[in-house]
Amino acid sequence: RQALSATNVEEAFETVNSPMAINATGNISIATASATLNSNVRLDSSGGNVSISSNVDGQSALQTFANGSATLTGNFGGNTALADLDVQAASVSLSGQYNVQNDNEVTFRGPVEIAGDATVNHSGAGDITFFDTVDSTGGNNLTLTTADNQHTNFEANVGGTNALGSLTADGVELGKADAPNTVTGTPQVSFDT
Repeated sequence: RQALSATNVEEAFETVNSPMAINATGNISIATASATLNSNVRLDSSGGNVSISSNVDGQSALQTFANGSATLTGNFGGNTALADLDVQAASVSLSGQYNVQNDNEVTFRGPVEIAGDATVNHSGAGDITFFDTVDSTGGNNLTLTTADNQHTNFEANVGGTNALGSLTADGVELGKADAPNTVTGTPQVSFDT
């Protein structure tokens, strides 16, 4: 297992062959043309932001935890789907494509901004869950697809502050009974329930 601890981390890894954990009290920035995850990667910033700007492939898990923001820009699992994707931060910014194929749930914990058109495809036996609000920075589109009998879960409002251009989602469930929510302001909404 590889482990790196520092105040701020700027990394440009291309291939990860053993489990990797990067812990920082400041910011973590991953910027490379492409990266292959042959083993699980965990990025944990206890006092800063996590930023990934890359094309990331590999049948492994990618977990990001940030006390500040988490920004994921690029094509994740475009050639080889990821095994798991978990993002937890005070705010989350998504732009690009995210493909996951495993029995794990894809989770976004923290308010999400769709900073550019984004697509999340989960072809395994797991759900896609947004635990907080989902908004757009400029009318961007969000497409969510799940395997048969799986769900897309929204646990808070969608488009309540800044509308999405469009929202297309499979197997939608809108919140729990004790956490009512709405989809508002979005011109085009398409649900396959």
